[in-house]
Amino acid sequence: MKLLERHLDWGGKTPVAELKAVSADVMAGNIVVLKQVFPEAVMDRCKAMLLAWQAEHPESNPERLQVNAHWWRRDINPPSKTKHLFETFCFVFKDEEGALSEVSTVFEDMGAIWRALTGRTETMTMDAGGKALRPQAIHYPRGGGFFDWHVHELAPQGIGLILGLSKDGRDFESGGTRFRADGQELDSVKAHDIGDICLFRYDVDHSVGEVDGNYPLEWGGTGRWTMVLPLM
Repeated sequence: MKLLERHLDWGGKTPVAELKAVSADVMAGNIVVLKQVFPEAVMDRCKAMLLAWQAEHPESNPERLQVNAHWWRRDINPPSKTKHLFETFCFVFKDEEGALSEVSTVFEDMGAIWRALTGRTETMTMDAGGKALRPQAIHYPRGGGFFDWHVHELAPQGIGLILGLSKDGRDFESGGTRFRADGQELDSVKAHDIGDICLFRYDVDHSVGEVDGNYPLEWGGTGRWTMVLPLM
């Protein structure tokens, strides 16, 4: 397992052969960080939009696949097979998104990248088989946010995407996505900056290390924010 950095000219201009090479690297078990996919200013605006939307909507905890609306919740070591401490934001985007329009656009671009890498066709709209990409933002707060080791089935997702919305050294000082395979552990935190997308084979064991555990617990704009796009 290696950590590889790639600079792709996204926007439909990246050669197919280059995308296939990235996909092959990931499916071989390597971690690939696509550098500067989105500008830092766009990531900062997305995080501000998420915080503003959160302030206007109460916390809720519906069954994720049975709700047709946005929601968020805060998990502080809840009963779960995988220990964690974070806020999760789950979205079902429709035609007009108003205050979350730029967030929706970024998720659309993430979906296009995923489809280009995997050859799959699913979008954020549920298909005839009930499958859809499910936009999710996760906030690991300063003061101990984390996600313990866990693993997914490889199919049908194939490749997982983690977009960084936070900047190392500005928003947080420690705590990044870690991967392990064949007795080897790899921490992506120093390579995975704001606006970068970390790609990994979906059945590779991974976790998020404790974020700034030497600080008091602090919800808000600090800590580590990410956007992910699981197929469910």
